[in-house]
Amino acid sequence: MIDWHCHLLPGVDDGSKNFDESLAMGRLLIEAGFTEVYCTPHCLHGAYDNTPQRVQQATASLQQAFQEADLNLRLHPGMEYYLDEMFIQNIDQVQPLGDTRLVLVEAPQQARPEVLTDALFQLRRHKWIPVIAHPERCILFDQACSGRDVSAVTLLGKLWPFRKKSSPQGMPVKQTFLQVLVNMGCRFQGNISSFAGLYGPEVRQQAHAHLICGLYDYFGTDGHDARSLKRNLSRGLEKLAEAKASGNPKESSCKL
Repeated sequence: MIDWHCHLLPGVDDGSKNFDESLAMGRLLIEAGFTEVYCTPHCLHGAYDNTPQRVQQATASLQQAFQEADLNLRLHPGMEYYLDEMFIQNIDQVQPLGDTRLVLVEAPQQARPEVLTDALFQLRRHKWIPVIAHPERCILFDQACSGRDVSAVTLLGKLWPFRKKSSPQGMPVKQTFLQVLVNMGCRFQGNISSFAGLYGPEVRQQAHAHLICGLYDYFGTDGHDARSLKRNLSRGLEKLAEAKASGNPKESSCKL
C-alpha cells in the first residue's frame, strides 16, 4: 500500500517532532501494510515556509535513518500546499509528489470558490495535476450539498458521474463546485482516519459519501504522530474496507 499524504518528516511542520517519532510512525505504517510513503509537510507562508530543497534533503536523511533501523519503507518527497494568495506567487517552485506531475493541495476552510479555482487553474496551466487533500473535511465542498432536502450520500450519488453535462432529458444541469473541479482535471485524496471518525461523524459520513460515489483517487493517513496513528490507522483501514465493499464505481482505480 501507498500512503499518499503523511507528515512523517521530523521537525519541519506540525507533524513528527524528531527522528525517534518518525521511526515509530514508520513501524506502525509497515505493520499496517504500507510499503511507500509520500512525505508531505505543510507549505504555508509565515508558518511553515518549507522549500522543495529542504523537503528533498529531509526525505533523503530520513530514508537513510530508516535503512539504518532496518525499516523497509520507501520514502518520496512531497508537500501539502495551502491554497492562499501566496501560493500563486510561488507556483513556479512547487514540489510534486515524488517524480509524478501530482501536486498535493489543501483548500482553506474559509476560501472563496473563485480564489481556489484560480489557484487550481494556474496549476493546470503549468501542466501540474492538483490533488485536493481530504475534501471531506472542507466546509467549502459541503456547501455544494446545502439547501437540498436529501442526504449527502443520495445527493452525491445523483451527481455522479461528475463529468455529466446534461440530464437524461437533455436539459442543462447546473454544475456543483466539485463537478467544476473534476472537470478541471483535479484529483482527490481521502484521509483514512476520516473513516475512523477522527474528525467527527459528519466528516465520516461525508467521506463515505465521496467514496461510494467514486470521488477519491488516492488515500493517505495524514499522520502527524505515532500516537494518533496507533489509535486510528487500523480502525480507519477496517472501515474503509467495509465502505469499499458496499460498492464503489471507481474502486479499481482508487490508489491505496
